[in-house]
Order: sequence, then structure tokens, then C-alpha cells
Amino acid sequence: RLALATAAAICAVWLAWPALSGLVMPRPPLEVRMLAVGDGSCYLLRSGGQSAIFDCGSSSYVDITTAAVAPALRSWGVGAVGTLILSHPDLDHFSGAPELVDQFGVQRVVVSEVFMEAARESPRSAPGVLLEFLRERGVEIQTAARGWKEKLGEAEVEALWPPPGRKFKAHNDGSLVLRVIAGGERLLLTGDVGQEAMKGMIQDLPEGTDLRADVMELPHHGSFPAAAAQFVRAVGPRVVLQSSGP
Repeated sequence: RLALATAAAICAVWLAWPALSGLVMPRPPLEVRMLAVGDGSCYLLRSGGQSAIFDCGSSSYVDITTAAVAPALRSWGVGAVGTLILSHPDLDHFSGAPELVDQFGVQRVVVSEVFMEAARESPRSAPGVLLEFLRERGVEIQTAARGWKEKLGEAEVEALWPPPGRKFKAHNDGSLVLRVIAGGERLLLTGDVGQEAMKGMIQDLPEGTDLRADVMELPHHGSFPAAAAQFVRAVGPRVVLQSSGP
């Protein structure tokens, strides 16, 4: 009887633990998870019961969402993703988007202006095909540039780059750069910005805006143009995230 009662108590605690742990250790105002997608990029942002994904792609794996992203999200208790944000039109940043939309009921996809431009210039290109897929699924498509802001639970999300309407020699420099603020901490997500964009952010941000962040994504998977060191110094992070293969 004692063994049975002990086993029953252990089972009851095990079943109730998710709720109990939530009472003992409340969730932080912002949770950031960087997924291991090889040569690619995928970040989960979760705050106040809302979830968003920044980029979802890989050049290392064909079915990155089914193989890695979806199992990871489900293991963390993410059943739905409200918003997917795509920094720019490189496949290693959006190849997993169709599967994510179908498996997690994404209602809205936010893309950069260079993404929309790439789709308009070549409707049969990967960006064009993705946008057509989203329209067929009834997913809202929104374009963002500097000044775009919104709330994600307790977090404030703002696009610092690119300036609206600006043209770039390389579309990497038109990557969306997001600043996320929650609980007095700052996160900077940078996509694949290169030399032109990093110099532009250091020199041309609106008055009263600064680049400082506690945590930042290292641009372009850790590539090292001349402006990169200056850019990281301007941000001054405690933690740097790098998403890349070996």
C-alpha cells in the first residue's frame, strides 16, 4: 500500500509539474531560442503567451521545418505561431516557411522591401513562389521597413533598418534589422546585413535612436567585412549569437 501510494504521489506531481513550475518560476518577459539549422537562421521569440519566428531556413537541410524546427517548437509547448518575419530573400532564411505556415497556422508573414522587390522582379523565383503560396493559403503579407513597430506580448518590436524606399547594391544590405525590448533588456536581430547597412546604421539612425543591445545576432552568420567590428562595438552586447554550420 505504501509503495502504491508513493507511486501515485509521484505520478500526480509529475503530471502537475508544468503548472507548478509555472507558479514557482514565472516565464521571463521575453524568451529567445536560436535553433540549430546548420547554415541558416531561425529564432523563436516568445512573450506573454504570443510566439513569433524570425527567419526560418537552411541551406544544409531540405526539410528543415519538418526535420528540426517543428519538433523543437512542439517540445517547447509552441502549438501555433502568429507571425513569421523574414529578413531578406535568401533561401537559407526562408526555405522552411511553407512547412511552418502549414504546420503552425501562421496568420501573418512580415517581409522586407527587398523581399517584395525580388518577388516582383521574378515571380517564378523562390521569393515569388513563396508569396504566391502565402496568398493561396490566405496568409496576410505585410512589408516592413525602419519605423515599423508592434507589440509581442510584453515585448516591443521595432525595425531599425532598412530606411523605407532605399535601394541597395546587394539585397543582404536590405535585411530587416529588429530591436526587441522586454524587461529592460534589448535584443538585436540582424539577418545578413553587410558593409553598407552596418555603416548606415552607425551613421544614419534617427536622432534619439541608438544601436545598443544586451544580446545581438552576429550579421551574416559571422562573416567579417571591415565594418563588422565597428558595428559590434557600437552595439556593445554581453552575448553574441551566431547561426552557422561548422
